[in-house]
Amino acid sequence: MSLFTTRGPFTQTVARKNSRIEKLEDKVPELSLELQKLQHEHSKLHEDLRVAHVGAMRSLEKDRPVAMEDRDVRDKLSTLEEGLRSLLPSLNKKPPFLLTQAVLAKVVLCGIVEDPFFIFPGSPHFENTPRNEHEAHVWRSQMLRILSKSQIYDTTRTSVTAGLQRASSRLTAHILDGPTQILLRPLHDKRKSLQRREELQKLVTDVGELAFLLWTQRTVITCATLVKPLAFSVSSPSMTAHRLHHLDEDDEQLDGHEVVLMTQPLGLAWGDENGENYDQNKIWAKATVCVAEMRA
Repeated sequence: MSLFTTRGPFTQTVARKNSRIEKLEDKVPELSLELQKLQHEHSKLHEDLRVAHVGAMRSLEKDRPVAMEDRDVRDKLSTLEEGLRSLLPSLNKKPPFLLTQAVLAKVVLCGIVEDPFFIFPGSPHFENTPRNEHEAHVWRSQMLRILSKSQIYDTTRTSVTAGLQRASSRLTAHILDGPTQILLRPLHDKRKSLQRREELQKLVTDVGELAFLLWTQRTVITCATLVKPLAFSVSSPSMTAHRLHHLDEDDEQLDGHEVVLMTQPLGLAWGDENGENYDQNKIWAKATVCVAEMRA
């Protein structure tokens, strides 16, 4: 086959491709205008979203509830501590009474109170919090208030109510059926066993409700437990002796003795409602401690 016989088809192919290129080039101005239009619309949507976000945040700030008074928080925590103590006769074996109280207080109070999102474990919505400390705590407070008003589809329950029910059921099962059950009195009566579970879950739910309410404020809550040697002092604002010591408020006979067990963790609140001063704290719940009768 000669060169002249193949040149014709080749020339036709080139011509078709050139024609295709010319047509595409003719569309470039039109597509450029369309792209500019889309970019403009995207910018407008982004600005509308920003304005809506600012408006929503201002609305939240305007509707922000008044923070609980410290006195009310302390009274509520004291009531919950008493509720946990009243459950102990139905929960514990007699020998490790104080140990059971200490373990349950740590599991229930620290396990719930220290986690602002304990109701929504593992949710991806709470992974990308702002890095700035002030913004992070404002964001957390606002997010929880939004969630407290959101409802589950086709139901009157809020997502918080449903989440709290699941969380309290999960923690109750962990206490009664998990490793801590070794400290608990075995119950063979199904009615009494069910009653104990319901009473414990009610207490856990009450703790959860209070914790969620406190986390909608901008303060940060921590629980301090016994992690290193600690000397008792009756005048300390952060601790009080367990009632088994029968110690009067000004009785210094156990001062300097070693704290051997903390049956109620120390509850601290850091920062204020302005989202500032997170290096400062106030005591919301004193630690209840057991003290060695003899000096080490």
